[in-house]
Amino acid sequence: MRFGGSFLVALLAALIGASTACRKFEKPGTSCINNSGCFSGEVCCGNVCIALSKCSDGGVVGSDGGSDAGDAGDAGAGTNTPISPATGLPATSPTIAVDRTGRVMTAWLQELSQGSGDYVWTRRYLPDAGWLDAGVLSLAANCASPQVAVGADGFGVVAWIQSSRINAALFDADGGFSNPLLIETSVPNGADASTNVRVGADRYGSVAVVWERDARIYWNVAVDGGWATVAEVSDDADASATFPVVALHPTSGDVFFAFVRQPLATRSVFVRKTNLTTSGWSSNALRIDSEPNANVNGPRIAVDGLGNAIVVWEQESVGSTRIWYNRYTPDAGWGDAGTVSTGTTAASAAEIGVDGDGGAVAIWRQPPDGVFQPAIFTSGFNAAFGVPWSTAKAVSDLGPSSDGAHLALAPNGSGGVVWREDGTKIRVGLVVGLGVGSATTVVSGGGVDAPAVAANPSGLDGVHVVWAGYIAGSADGGAKRIFWTTKK
Repeated sequence: MRFGGSFLVALLAALIGASTACRKFEKPGTSCINNSGCFSGEVCCGNVCIALSKCSDGGVVGSDGGSDAGDAGDAGAGTNTPISPATGLPATSPTIAVDRTGRVMTAWLQELSQGSGDYVWTRRYLPDAGWLDAGVLSLAANCASPQVAVGADGFGVVAWIQSSRINAALFDADGGFSNPLLIETSVPNGADASTNVRVGADRYGSVAVVWERDARIYWNVAVDGGWATVAEVSDDADASATFPVVALHPTSGDVFFAFVRQPLATRSVFVRKTNLTTSGWSSNALRIDSEPNANVNGPRIAVDGLGNAIVVWEQESVGSTRIWYNRYTPDAGWGDAGTVSTGTTAASAAEIGVDGDGGAVAIWRQPPDGVFQPAIFTSGFNAAFGVPWSTAKAVSDLGPSSDGAHLALAPNGSGGVVWREDGTKIRVGLVVGLGVGSATTVVSGGGVDAPAVAANPSGLDGVHVVWAGYIAGSADGGAKRIFWTTKK
C-alpha cells in the first residue's frame, strides 16, 4: 500500500482508532463469541474458532460436505464449479473480483442455519492452489448487498450492509482479512437505513466505499490498512442525493464519484473528485447532464490509467429514455453530454468499462425496434472515431428477454459481458477491439440468476463469471448454490 496515514487527517479528520493491518488467517483455536474474533475459513463453534469444514454445530456443513461439495478445489478453469458450501441453505447475490496474477475473491449471502438470516461468505481462488475453503466473513446476520473490489496487486475490500449499516473488511494479496468493522459511524438517531453501497480500489491497496442514507451520499476510505472517518460526498443540503458510484484511478490517488441529485422536480447526474494525497475536493459537485427537464437514473463510472473518466446513465426526456454519457479528460475536464443508445424504445441498466488507452465499452438493456422483449446492447467508444460511439449492436438473442447484464474490461481491452437470457440461461460475450463477439451459453436451466463478471487486469485468463443456480439431485436439498467458471 502506497499512501501514508497522514493524508487522512487533512482529508477526512481522524482515523477510527489505530490502523488495522490486513492479516492472514489466524490458526484455529482462538476463543470467540458468535464469530467475533474468527476469520474467513473459520466459524465459532463452542466458543472456539475452528475451520468451517470441521464444524457441524447449528447445522453448518463445510465445503467438503455433501455429494458434490469439495469439487471446487480440483475443478479446472472452464468448468461450472459450485463454490458455495452444500449446506441445504440457498446462496444468493454473488460478486467477484480478480487481480493481475489471477487471484480471485468472491462473496455472497447465505444463512448459517435455517432461519439464522443471511451472513456474508467469501471464498478465494489461487492459480497454483485452486479454491480455498469457503468461510463466513460477517460477524452477524441480517446482511445484504455484498460488494468486492480488488486492486491489481491483490489488496482489496469486501463491503456490505448489515442491520441497515455499512460494514467492511480489508483483505491482502494472500486473501487474509482484517477484522470486519462497522465503517459507517456517527449515525444520528432515527436515521434511515443505508442503501446502494458501492466499492472501488486502486493498485496499491487504497479502497473507497460509498453509500446512500437519508437522501445524502457518504463515503469512507482505507489507506495503509486504516479506515478514516465518514465524510459526505453530496454538498447541497436542499437537494436529495441517491444512487452513488465510485471509481479510483489505478495509481494517482484520484477518486471520482457520480450520483443522482434532485434539486427541484427533476433528477440530474452530478460528479465530484478528490485525491487521496493532496486532500480536499477539486470543486463542488458538478452537473454533467445537459437537458434541464430530464430525469436520470442509474449512473455508472469508470476511470482509466490515463486519468480519463466516463459516466453513463439512463435519461428520460421528451417521452424517450436513452443511455447518455459524459467524459472527463485531465486536460479539458468534463465535456458535453451525448447519447449512446439509439432506437425508439426505452433503454436502461447501463454499465461502462474502460481500457488503458482511452477506449471504453458500454452495455445496456433495450427492446430492439419492433421487438417486445429487451435485449442486451453494446457500443464501443474511441476518441479517434468520426463519432465517439460505434453503432449499437445487440449481443443477446432477439426474442427472449435478457436482463442482469454486467461488464468487465481489462487495460488491454480484453474482457466480457455476462447476462441472463430467457430466465433460463447465463450467457457470456467476450470483448475484442471495443466490440463484443458471439455469445456462448455458460449454463442452461431453470432458476439461474444474479450473474457477475471480472476481468484480470493483466489481460490474461479471459473473464471469471459467477452466478446462482441449482444442482439437480444433489445432497444440498435443492438449495441454490453459487457457481464459477472462466471463459476465454
